[in-house]
Amino acid sequence: MLLEDRISQYQELVGKNISQIMSAKSITQDKLHALCLQGGYNISQSTISNAKNGKCNLTLSNLVAIAYALEVNVTDLLATPQNSLEKTSQKENPESDKGTEVFLTNPNSRFFQGYLGSYHVLFYKTFGSGDELVQGILCFQESDDKKNCKAIMHLPLENSKTNPESKTVKVYIGDLVVSHATHAAYCCLTNTTIGEMCMLIFQHIFTSNSQVSTIMAASITTASGANRRPTVHRMCLSRNMVDDASLEYVKGQLLMNTADIYLTDAKLRFLLQCPDIPASFKALLQRSQKKGKCYCIPEASLYDSSLDEAEQQKLVSFVRVNSLAPKYNKISKRTDEILYALIGQETLR
Repeated sequence: MLLEDRISQYQELVGKNISQIMSAKSITQDKLHALCLQGGYNISQSTISNAKNGKCNLTLSNLVAIAYALEVNVTDLLATPQNSLEKTSQKENPESDKGTEVFLTNPNSRFFQGYLGSYHVLFYKTFGSGDELVQGILCFQESDDKKNCKAIMHLPLENSKTNPESKTVKVYIGDLVVSHATHAAYCCLTNTTIGEMCMLIFQHIFTSNSQVSTIMAASITTASGANRRPTVHRMCLSRNMVDDASLEYVKGQLLMNTADIYLTDAKLRFLLQCPDIPASFKALLQRSQKKGKCYCIPEASLYDSSLDEAEQQKLVSFVRVNSLAPKYNKISKRTDEILYALIGQETLR
């Protein structure tokens, strides 16, 4: 195929995507033009019209502007149109009905390619103040009836800590479901022995034939230990076992992070004295603003142009390991009591 023909195909593809998204969001051409102007992009009405009709060779800045106005990613404008995806999913799963066709469950679907197989699971324990990690195995595979993507997770029991050779594990079984509409994957796991469920949610990326190597998921479950309260934490899924050299940095990403990093005086002094941290990066740490009894450091301010990207990421992750970010967020009994005191009694009146 000639390059000219390929360009023409992509023009049509982008036009179909723009039209479909506009229709789904009830956005007229005039409204799209106004939204582009609000974002600081002056795109003419004729350019938008030609783009919708697949007759315009859009520049990158125009693509970014239209994607911004439509509140989608630029890649969504280049992807296979949603109506084609829905037709594909219906062919792959002919038994799906109108209420469920937006959720893909067929493991033979191309949306599951790259996700099937085993992962090493890594997350912080959901009780206590220590930094001990839980390590297990999660596997996504075709179900016996070949209609669903089965999920099986093995986690060690507490006695595995005192007896490393122990084969005693907790087993969770469930399904993996993909929503191409929200670019998300949902995995609901159940252990009927202890009466516990765990929901994993992570971003779904269409990988074609390549294999996903690692994923960071949000996990919603109940805390371990005696106080079984609702809990949210991060869970790392990796094809390969995380080695000791990388583990210290991965710990920083398993915390419940925000855009700002909070450090105590003691931790900041520790980092400033650490011989493995370059002087240029220490200078960025010293620019932090003290808020109360801790220092607040926006991660965006820790950019050191003299370092390569891999070293930069390691240093930021090492700083996060020493931060005040919690390992999990538990909905405590006290929270329920306060909520009831604030609005619960009002409801009963």
